[in-house]
Amino acid sequence: MYRMIPWILLGYFAGSLPFAVWIARLRKVNPQKKGSGNAGATNVARTCGLPLGVLTFFCDALKAALPTAFALKQQGEWAASFCGCAAVLGHCFSIWLKFKGGRGISSSFGALAILNPQIALAGVLVWGVVRLVCRTAAAASMAACLEFIFAPLLYSQSLPLRGFGLFSGVLCLIRHRDHWKLWFKRR
Repeated sequence: MYRMIPWILLGYFAGSLPFAVWIARLRKVNPQKKGSGNAGATNVARTCGLPLGVLTFFCDALKAALPTAFALKQQGEWAASFCGCAAVLGHCFSIWLKFKGGRGISSSFGALAILNPQIALAGVLVWGVVRLVCRTAAAASMAACLEFIFAPLLYSQSLPLRGFGLFSGVLCLIRHRDHWKLWFKRR
């Protein structure tokens, strides 16, 4: 287990990089004080425009994908899974933002793209279809969270991948709890 500590630290500190805050500064906006208050791609798109939101998505995905890929190459699938989990945790609870951050969808996608590109692509498709049908990014993100959890359980025998999917999917669902509350209030 001690061999995982460097990968966990690398993942957490890379995941903590607050690209949403840095990119939103191009428009002199602080995403933590505007929109939903989250430092993530959807809030940047909402407060600064779609192009900067897309840029934030790719930066947040890369900050998880790169250390996960490095861990996979150097130490194998378990190290990559731990590194990816730590990157998602860093994105959600950034040391640079007083342990606040985004909801983890972009960083989960980035790490998952390294661990299993097919399941990551399926997550993008699920997100896109639900976004078109429901017209809300929150519903699409929560559907993607469920895909992150269940696709590895159904279509992979890899325990590290299953562990990553369960951890990242549940964490992202928890981070979306305010949307769940709104949805249940409307019913």
